[in-house]
Amino acid sequence: MIPMDKVIDRKLKMATITDGPTVRFGDDVVTDPVKYVVQMSDWLCAHVVKGLAETLISVRDFTKQGDDVLFTSGGGSISRDGRELMKIHLVSDQYYIDLNKLEFIPTARKLIAKSVAMEAYIACLGVHERVKSLHERMGHAHPSVMSRAVDGKKSCWADSNLTSKQILDYYKVSSNRCLCMLVYQNRPKKKKRVSDKSVIPGEVISADPIFKIYPESYDKDLGAFLFSDEATGFLHVFVGRHKSQFFDCVRAVWLWYKSWGFPMKDLLTDSEAVVTSKGLTGWLSDHDIHQRRSVPYEHW
Repeated sequence: MIPMDKVIDRKLKMATITDGPTVRFGDDVVTDPVKYVVQMSDWLCAHVVKGLAETLISVRDFTKQGDDVLFTSGGGSISRDGRELMKIHLVSDQYYIDLNKLEFIPTARKLIAKSVAMEAYIACLGVHERVKSLHERMGHAHPSVMSRAVDGKKSCWADSNLTSKQILDYYKVSSNRCLCMLVYQNRPKKKKRVSDKSVIPGEVISADPIFKIYPESYDKDLGAFLFSDEATGFLHVFVGRHKSQFFDCVRAVWLWYKSWGFPMKDLLTDSEAVVTSKGLTGWLSDHDIHQRRSVPYEHW
């Protein structure tokens, strides 16, 4: 990303784009969608952003082209095949490169070289090695998640050269189960319910604020508030930008059931700060609603 004023000062040629990204600044101000880009080199273009203080360059733009990026206590360098392309300067804890050198950097190798190398590496592995490698590279995903991710025409891991049957067959062998799977299997089981389930709508409501959701909603909301009626399973879902909106959502649910003649008696939540605030607990007490909270780290 490059500031608009710097583009004007340097008389860089801008090209118009549609559906550009928005930029969120540190004070939560969100810009309009970016309308212009400038070509910084033969392979790198930058989004033009109004109000940006400094030009921001992604390290990955270099590494995905096969370059080596080295940061040191005094600066660093960007190199290719052992040959230094440009220096990285360190000024007041910020890393900088010379934009003049960036504009005239030679064309990098094609990206296909990386994908061909990865495909060749995967092809040389046996099925068991491919399953283990995929499990580790993708964040130690559970086998059931892995099998769903490789199946189907639009699966996100379709290029793994594995089938769901190969994955599940591999993990059927107990000796193939790594530590993360053993921990998952040995976690404490959910305790059996000892009280009777409510049969009156609205009497017992389970509530949970969920932050942050990704991607954010169309209206830039960052979280959701989920309410479930124990008797009927009926759900109320609200979206919002702040956890503090939880109180308003509780009152909305209470009013909805009250309008049908079903007063709320119990509110089930976890133990985070927003549900233990004095404002909420005082309001619940004033309306004869008992709040039941889970013990820490045992949300169920």
